[in-house]
Amino acid sequence: MKFMPERRLLCELGKRLWEKGFTPANDGNLSLKAGPDRILITPSGVSKSLLTPDMIVLVDGEGEPLDDGSPWSASSEIHLHLMCYNARPGIGAVCHAHPPAATAYAAVGKPLPHELLDESRTLLGPVPCASFAPAGSEELVRAAQPHILAGKAVLLANHGALTVGKDLTEAFMVMERLEHTALVGLYAGLLGAGPAGK
Repeated sequence: MKFMPERRLLCELGKRLWEKGFTPANDGNLSLKAGPDRILITPSGVSKSLLTPDMIVLVDGEGEPLDDGSPWSASSEIHLHLMCYNARPGIGAVCHAHPPAATAYAAVGKPLPHELLDESRTLLGPVPCASFAPAGSEELVRAAQPHILAGKAVLLANHGALTVGKDLTEAFMVMERLEHTALVGLYAGLLGAGPAGK
């Protein structure tokens, strides 16, 4: 089977997302560039805790499957991933998840309060909330696109979060930092902190 190290990495980080509670049930999806016009993406309808390398779907730049005879189909969010790769050539991986605190901000349509933490201000940058569009739709792709052109992450209204990186480890770490920032924002709000943490 081609790209076995990359397939294993997708399984490993998928399981870590699930262990953190970022991908309940069969939510979320991960992908990475495996070469020119080659993308590996997690399958539709499978818990990230149960992934095995043979389940990972190889597609071309248009999202067409390349694994002959595979019973697995690419995530229903494949077009969201393809948009990210087409938006910026430096993007090598995409992570979509539903981390609870960040998703709470997405559920109420608020941007992430990245200014509360110096690390988030410098390493994450602004994380806006895209306008609502149904999951898996072309409208969602269009809503997220301008934010991916401008940064590393975007909240998806009433849905979850989308992060990108030069590789899968970076996209995963951006998701971790995003959720940490969201938790700090929620706790700071309970303590009465304002936008600048005062």
